[in-house]
Amino acid sequence: MQPCPFDPDLSRALVVDNDRATCDSLAMQLERTGFVTQTCAQPDHLVESMNGERYSLAFINLHLQEVGGLDLATSLLDSQSVEDVVFMGDPESSDTLVRAMQIGACDFLPTPVQEQDLGMLLERIRQRRRLKARIHRAEYRHSLLLQSIPLIVFSIRPDLTLEFINQSVTHFLGYSPEEAMARRNWLGYLIHPEDRRAIRSTLRKAFDEGSPFSVECRLIHRKGHIVHGIARSITELPCDPDDRANGAGRRVEGVFMDITDRVFLEQALVQSAKLKTLGSISAEVAHEIRNPLMSIAGFARRLNQKTPAPELDIILRESARLEELLNRIRDYLKPVNLSRQGCSVNNLLSNAAALLATEMDARSVEWRVDLDHEVPLAMADPDALTQVVIDLVRHALANLADGGYVNIQSASSERNVLVKISYLQCAPVSDPDRLFLPFEEDTDVHGMPLCSRLVRNMGGVLDFDQTLGKRSIATFTVSMSKVDTAPAPLEGSFVEDGASTVAAEELRHCFEPRSGVLSRQLFDDVFARTVRASNRAKQSLGVIVIEVDGIGVHSTHNGQFHAKKSLDHVASALAQELQQLPCNILARYGDHEYVAILPDTLQDEAATLGETLRQAVHDLAIPVAGPEDSRTLEVHIGVSAFTPTSSTSPEEYIAQAYHALDTAAGREERRAPMGSGISA
Repeated sequence: MQPCPFDPDLSRALVVDNDRATCDSLAMQLERTGFVTQTCAQPDHLVESMNGERYSLAFINLHLQEVGGLDLATSLLDSQSVEDVVFMGDPESSDTLVRAMQIGACDFLPTPVQEQDLGMLLERIRQRRRLKARIHRAEYRHSLLLQSIPLIVFSIRPDLTLEFINQSVTHFLGYSPEEAMARRNWLGYLIHPEDRRAIRSTLRKAFDEGSPFSVECRLIHRKGHIVHGIARSITELPCDPDDRANGAGRRVEGVFMDITDRVFLEQALVQSAKLKTLGSISAEVAHEIRNPLMSIAGFARRLNQKTPAPELDIILRESARLEELLNRIRDYLKPVNLSRQGCSVNNLLSNAAALLATEMDARSVEWRVDLDHEVPLAMADPDALTQVVIDLVRHALANLADGGYVNIQSASSERNVLVKISYLQCAPVSDPDRLFLPFEEDTDVHGMPLCSRLVRNMGGVLDFDQTLGKRSIATFTVSMSKVDTAPAPLEGSFVEDGASTVAAEELRHCFEPRSGVLSRQLFDDVFARTVRASNRAKQSLGVIVIEVDGIGVHSTHNGQFHAKKSLDHVASALAQELQQLPCNILARYGDHEYVAILPDTLQDEAATLGETLRQAVHDLAIPVAGPEDSRTLEVHIGVSAFTPTSSTSPEEYIAQAYHALDTAAGREERRAPMGSGISA
């Protein structure tokens, strides 16, 4: 519980009176009631001599010499040296008492002070203090509940500016309360374009009539994904009739409840029920059609051999088409063996981008990648989910408008990990519900039924949405369940000898939250997949091993906390340089070592990029030790790039890059073949 800003127990008192006998007498009475008391008979420079001391009560004579009692009380209250003031003496007039109360006096004590009067005064003050303490605790609990409740609580004025919004807005929408309240019409800006007219009409009615509302709407997260929710209000109209007439003081208070996961669950249930019904009907139809179809096709072939005729060719051709349709239904209904595990969606998207880089470049299609580095692990089959992403992107390529782009985005809700693939359509889809059915022969929908089935079998939802207008935008959204538990973080320390232990990180996320670097635990799997993908595509794969030099001395001189922050700055600088292509990935490899994975990169290109990385760290100019030491953190870099074969292991890349790094750092006399080293 947050402590009270005042002393509810009245523990310390200050007595100010020019009469020393009065001071001592009152002090003795106060000490008998439990006070620690200080007296002052010469208050000329009392405020300056307080030295930060603070008193619960100050008993001040109204008729002080040289310094007036009212003026002294004002100075003590303004400097917060005392919490409450009690004036003593005989007031000359009622105006004096009024002014005493105006400056903040809590009571008046006539002189000479009687012990009975003092006891009654202290009891009154204690009762007020207890009440204030209860109010403070209630306000604090209310504020704590309001800020931590898993709902967005807001108060909005008629001009759509926010009067209040709680801290939960950061969790649900990515904005701080200060950012939200500083922007006029912030809430209207975040409402989904298709919902804005309805929400504005609802708000206008609430302001005009004062009636509460409950309406479903969609808000746009700071990172671009959609948050489904229910907005409910308790509209408060001003009590004054004149204010109510002119609209002064009117506001709407309410809450926004995130129902994104509920929407995904409903979609999953609907899809599951729909596909279950479809599966039962399709299996029955396929079984009933196949036998007569085989008989018709068999008799038609025999007749065609004896007496060829155009009509028989038509029968055979249509029979073959029906046979192909039945095969598609059979493949669609065939069970799929999946191995669900915790996997990094960001890594899968990067791998898919690497596999599709050649196709994208051949069509001069622009990538727009927006990956949330704080996305947790998703429960899915990595290979199946990668295949889904590849098929969705290829569908986008087949239906892309001229000059279009493919946007890949990752995000997360309370319980799900989301993947969004958006693109500009050359033509809108007339019937989106048929997109994932296995009965269409158009090549435009090739692979979509399989994607839907794979996602559904992994416990996810695959949804298609299109925004119609001058720029028709289609969006595939894949939602997968989060992993409930995360592996325990590894422990390690910063050392200068290049040990392979890893510093403790928040491995709940695929990427380290502070620097955006791929975590060490996920590196081996991602790198092995990239090597296999480069082998299948017959593309050169580049690897850069980066070792931060001087971090041990830096940690010893500045402490591990500052060393970690410095490594985060280094990693951020490296990652920023690598973001020129979305396929490039920076991963942690050791305490102060990183590995950059560069798909479709030749040796010379990797060496040039390595020099760029070295210069980026040099430009940070992070001092190794204190101001008297001119050294700064630098990096040694080793580069290796070649086209892998089916027998190439990921360790070969790392070994060659380390060999080149050691050569550049002067640790070996010979240079590793096929490797390039760049020294600090």
